[in-house]
Amino acid sequence: MGCNCKADKGFEPSEKSKFFKLSNKEKGSLILHYFFKVIGFLIGVALLPIINLVIIWFMFNTIVLTKEVSIMKLAKKIMGGKKYTDDDDYYDDDDDDDDFEELTEDDVIMVDVEDITNKY
Repeated sequence: MGCNCKADKGFEPSEKSKFFKLSNKEKGSLILHYFFKVIGFLIGVALLPIINLVIIWFMFNTIVLTKEVSIMKLAKKIMGGKKYTDDDDYYDDDDDDDDFEELTEDDVIMVDVEDITNKY
């Protein structure tokens, strides 16, 4: 962290020193504001198990109890795409290296490299 010596504005007070410079009414409203935020967070955390139970029941009702839902169709839809077999060249990456086997030093121009060989 820098000392902020070269700044034109000088030092800005930190959040702690700003809090102590507030009046009692402003401090009370700020504390009350954060108190209600914490209460809202705790209520949300308390409702999470109920929300999870509703989601689990909805999934059970949709997947298990409904006859129109076919898991196999859903799995095929999710896992769909092109199917690759062993005779496909999808997994064969050796073909890319074949292009550079025929090159010699005279065919290639080095870029951004310092030549350190002795040339007498």
